[in-house]
Amino acid sequence: MISLSATQSHRYSNYLTFGRSKARILGIVAGETIFLGGTFFAAEPPFLPLPFEPGIALLISGILTLVLGIALYGLLSSLGYRTYSVRFHSPTHVLKCLIVYLAFSAIVVYLGYLLLVYPYSNTPIPKVVDIGIGAVATTLYAISITSIIYAEDIFSENSGSKSEVITKFLSEADSLREKSESEIVDQPKKLLQAGESLLTGLQTSELEGTEELAENLQDWLQTFKHRELQGQKKMVGDLPDSSTRFDVWEERYESFQYIRDELEKMDNSAIERILLSIRGK
Repeated sequence: MISLSATQSHRYSNYLTFGRSKARILGIVAGETIFLGGTFFAAEPPFLPLPFEPGIALLISGILTLVLGIALYGLLSSLGYRTYSVRFHSPTHVLKCLIVYLAFSAIVVYLGYLLLVYPYSNTPIPKVVDIGIGAVATTLYAISITSIIYAEDIFSENSGSKSEVITKFLSEADSLREKSESEIVDQPKKLLQAGESLLTGLQTSELEGTEELAENLQDWLQTFKHRELQGQKKMVGDLPDSSTRFDVWEERYESFQYIRDELEKMDNSAIERILLSIRGK
């Protein structure tokens, strides 16, 4: 029971951490909260006087929240793209992450309201205009956290490595399939190297949903490594056109097709997949 609860907690926390260190994310959240809270303590009430009528202020805050929400989705999509989990490249899953980020940020902003604004407003329920301002503050808070995480990733890792290895693996497989045996030099070796790099990324990922792909890729690579060149070509789709069935090779090629499909999904961010669907591709 405890193990199940821990697994569920880990799965839900990944909506915020994207598989990164929880301590690291907690440090970012704490630092950002202290910084933003300090700016309010340094201000004099009313903290944000608005030179607009309540209706206009609510409209402006609604538009700002929508624009900032789209920007937040783009940042979360970019964070998901950097993972080895196909799930975090899904537009629907990134939307769930967006909801979790906004819910978490809304709680923090509301606690800030109770601590800093409630003593002057004397009501725990914010006014309509305050809700609009709170929505903007919530989205900005979520963006600030996401931006710091993304910036750290950019400076600490090679952002293009995963995409490059996927491209290398698939292009070497295509080259191995299309070239004649006499033209092949080191395509099998390069394909294995790229595959092993992908396998390492999948196996070291702390995100749920990478295990099945890692197992399939490992089994396929093990078989590929111990086959002669002709068998290796069959495993990437160079099957002869005849009425004779090659069930063993077809099964191994089907395994490769599954791996290819998953890697191609992983090589697109949620935003890219949305744009492709809009274009009908």
